[in-house]
Amino acid sequence: MRHGFAILTEYRFASRHAEPVFACLAGGTEKLLKLTFGLMTVDDLGAWPSKSTMKDAGHKIVELDATVRAELQQRRSRSTAPGLIAELLALSDGHPGVVTVLATLERYAVNGRFYNLDWLGGVAQGDASPQELWEELQMLVVEANPEMLEQLAGTQYDDARQDMNDLIAWSLGIWCELLVRSWRTGVCGALAMQWSPQLDLGHPPPQTRLGP
Repeated sequence: MRHGFAILTEYRFASRHAEPVFACLAGGTEKLLKLTFGLMTVDDLGAWPSKSTMKDAGHKIVELDATVRAELQQRRSRSTAPGLIAELLALSDGHPGVVTVLATLERYAVNGRFYNLDWLGGVAQGDASPQELWEELQMLVVEANPEMLEQLAGTQYDDARQDMNDLIAWSLGIWCELLVRSWRTGVCGALAMQWSPQLDLGHPPPQTRLGP
């Protein structure tokens, strides 16, 4: 996750940067969800979920997120800061930026990871390439923020592109903050709390998460 956010801050060309930013953020998001689910299971049942349970979850980031979010909602009273967890749950629940970014990361994880290797092997591609996925995501950001159209059409293209990247990072940052604070404040159990200092995701600092 940290590497993905770092790439995003300097993202300039979809042809060069789409693949690494997707690989880092999609892989990191999926693993963070599975770790969070696993730690809550340990807290409740005393054992890590079986390999088959985790394998069945696959790369379904949106479904995993819904499962984890529902658990966090039910467990939020275990937090040392339940008001903060409730606020983050409300902020991230149905947030168009969060929904769009997670859905795009899932599309990459399910269909985009081997796009270029398959293409080199002569396999017909029916799904969007990583570059196309990123461009679609940026266009969705523009549709939600029409004021960017004027920037893109004028001489402020570089500024507009950075604004788009910042909005993508900010949206995913809301989601990251929910997971981090759930680990740190006890929502996910004692073991998650113990390991939470290692959870350095590199998402935007708190002051920017209060933004758009």
